Amino acid sequence: MNRPSKAEPLLMQCTVCHGKPVGCTACKQTGFSVLTDCPLERITADTHFAVQLADLVEKAGWPKAGGALDQTSQFLEAAQQVWYENAHWKADANSK
Repeated sequence: MNRPSKAEPLLMQCTVCHGKPVGCTACKQTGFSVLTDCPLERITADTHFAVQLADLVEKAGWPKAGGALDQTSQFLEAAQQVWYENAHWKADANSK
């Protein structure tokens, strides 16, 4: 896959409305996010860390209280979003 550009943007399903754009201001009711740069450049260190932790929890289960994985509501929301995205892309890959 070539790097997205203004001439050849990458269209990705909107992560706010999940492609059901009625009233969605994030994607201007298109159902898609238009990327003109590499999506990896948009991932912050915090997001990368959340993805790593969600993957760890999925494989090893929830840890005991304390330490890096003391489950805050923010982490629970982040893990749920990661799991949703993983399931979406796995289903998309399996349908091809």
